[in-house]
Amino acid sequence: MVMTGAERQRRSRQARAQGVVLRHKRVVNDEGRECAYSGPGSCGNKFKLWSAFGPGNGPHGRERRCRDCMVAKATEYLKREPTEVQQRRNERQARYQQTETGKEVNRRAKIRYRYGISVGQYDWLWEQQDGRCYFCGFGETVIHHASGEVMRLGVDHDHDCSQGHDPKKACEYCLRGLACYNCNIFISRAERSQILRPRVADLLARRPLLAA
Repeated sequence: MVMTGAERQRRSRQARAQGVVLRHKRVVNDEGRECAYSGPGSCGNKFKLWSAFGPGNGPHGRERRCRDCMVAKATEYLKREPTEVQQRRNERQARYQQTETGKEVNRRAKIRYRYGISVGQYDWLWEQQDGRCYFCGFGETVIHHASGEVMRLGVDHDHDCSQGHDPKKACEYCLRGLACYNCNIFISRAERSQILRPRVADLLARRPLLAA
């Protein structure tokens, strides 16, 4: 939203009365500042602490745009004008992800980011279940339709976790165990079914990491 001259002057007077300095039309004080980025993917010029800004040449020796907006700006720029360096980097990254080392790195990153647990906790569950699905007792048998590789056991978790995270993600408080692809789908459907839910209530109540 573009402010008129009168609105900008009124805002400046109110800021000076509160002992706040306006720089570049944004509120700046000792605790933080309003993000100055207004392009695509902007945070909406929110007021953030200085810890949310990277080093730069702006006031207090900090960047005028927060880190999240800097990432959004760089991403938008690369979409409009991909450089040869970025293209070569993407090609190298694609080749690396096809190697065994790259696949293992991606797997570990997925466990940390999506499941909210450490690789050590995943391996502990694997050992406790002897590499078998905790629901059906079989190992990894499902073949991925695109890669043709055997799919690893996935993490089954409660989608109504009380910790307040994204329902698509997990944490140690809502994780129920490692399940194969087919059982993971069945459990998610049973979780929503009023008929099947009582039959698998003991499985839905599992929390192995909390009991460890």
